[in-house]
Amino acid sequence: MTYAEMRLNERYEMRYKRDYDREQLNKSFKLIKDTDENIHLKDRLISVSTQKTNYSKKKLLKILSVLNAMLNRRFLTRNYMTRTDRVIFYSFLEKSPSKKLLHSHMILRVPKFIMTNYEKLREFFRYFKKKVLNFNMTYTNYKRRDIATRYSSKEFNSKNDNYFVF
Repeated sequence: MTYAEMRLNERYEMRYKRDYDREQLNKSFKLIKDTDENIHLKDRLISVSTQKTNYSKKKLLKILSVLNAMLNRRFLTRNYMTRTDRVIFYSFLEKSPSKKLLHSHMILRVPKFIMTNYEKLREFFRYFKKKVLNFNMTYTNYKRRDIATRYSSKEFNSKNDNYFVF
């Protein structure tokens, strides 16, 4: 077997492994059941993007963590860490190939009392957008029923560290 054939075989195996890992993740998101307290927004494609090239991954993670804490404090009071119905981000980091902008696709877990009240839900997303814009970042929120989890996890692999939970 030549060196080129070995490299081609390695690439094929890596791609197969990545696709398998991604399918496992998508399957697990589909199997998540909403509880009495929480609802997963699996049909929303939420993205937070930096506006600078070569942005540090560590810095973006810190900002996402702070955003999560701000949302929880706003809607759940100061003792949100002890509650089981807090806001959680399932975040997938990615760098766009053309512009080299670091961004995050997210799936959110939101308390049921926010989801059942339309005004609270609007207030939640407005506050989220306002806080993201305060960090000089862009925010998009699309309702995409079938592709949200597949698109969010497109760069996921068990060998990279692009999946974070806040």
